[in-house]
Amino acid sequence: MRALITHAGLLVLALAIAYQTWTRDKTQQQMTDNISVWVKAPHNINTITYISYSKQQVHMKKRHDNNRAYWWATTNKGKSSPKHKTRESFSFPVGNLGNKIIDKVTPLKALRTLGVLSDEKKKEYNLHQNTAQLILGYTDKTRTVLIGDNVYGGGHRYILDPETNQGYVLDGSVIRPLESGESALKINQLLDFSISKLDNVLLLSEGATRLLIRNNTDKGPYGRALFAWADTATPTQTDQTLTDYMRRISRLRPEEFPHITQEQLMPILSVTYRDKQNKILETLVLAQQINTKRYFAKTSQTKVYAKIQTDIAQKIQDRTKAIVTKTILNKTPQK
Repeated sequence: MRALITHAGLLVLALAIAYQTWTRDKTQQQMTDNISVWVKAPHNINTITYISYSKQQVHMKKRHDNNRAYWWATTNKGKSSPKHKTRESFSFPVGNLGNKIIDKVTPLKALRTLGVLSDEKKKEYNLHQNTAQLILGYTDKTRTVLIGDNVYGGGHRYILDPETNQGYVLDGSVIRPLESGESALKINQLLDFSISKLDNVLLLSEGATRLLIRNNTDKGPYGRALFAWADTATPTQTDQTLTDYMRRISRLRPEEFPHITQEQLMPILSVTYRDKQNKILETLVLAQQINTKRYFAKTSQTKVYAKIQTDIAQKIQDRTKAIVTKTILNKTPQK
């Protein structure tokens, strides 16, 4: 009998918890993305900061390059305490996922409004303490929202506007990349154009140039054009040496973005990617830090020189002279 009473009590407790959870989020199906937390024009935002004292800090700032805006981020890893105030810092240009966050916070839209929150509701949604903050810096004002728990049954987050005491549900895709920090936000590739547009590349090294043609006649098992390359003399015949060389270049990835000046680098290779009309799609510059085995690459995507994989860069460097000078189309006079 005692065991029966115990099990009955546990059943009642479980039902009570389930009921509380259900009633807490019973309006979850009514979510929309058209509820304004506050309205600001996209061009007025200058900074985005995410702060979680137990996890990580992320600061994103708008920069300009040739009158074009782009975003740069700094993350600080580690826990902050009175005894340990310093954090490991990383800086990098923001990639596509970070740019999507910017689109979603200008203006800041919520999925659902919770109305003015009582102290009890703040505690229920874990908004009674500054566990995390999202701070948006505009030209005329800085606005802050507090970030609470996940919404039951999904990845969206409860937030609070402390100025109005209004609670909302925010799309979780805004917060998750900020929580992940560098791994989610930084640029993870050097090139950002459609491979279908690529027709040829112009290689430049030590004053010598060579033109390579992308061979679209070679097909893979599903009828797709392979990433194959040919010499201009035989544009429909894949050259495996050239193909292996270009594939190595395509495997280069930005690892980190340490501050380094042009004077510290020795140029190795310039690769200009072009379409059928010879319109430039991108230019990649490969260089080696003088007196070191550190290699860097720069494109319009990275804005600055990014450190790349040493092993792949060394193999490219070893093959560049033979590849580029095999057929010299133009020899620039040495200065």
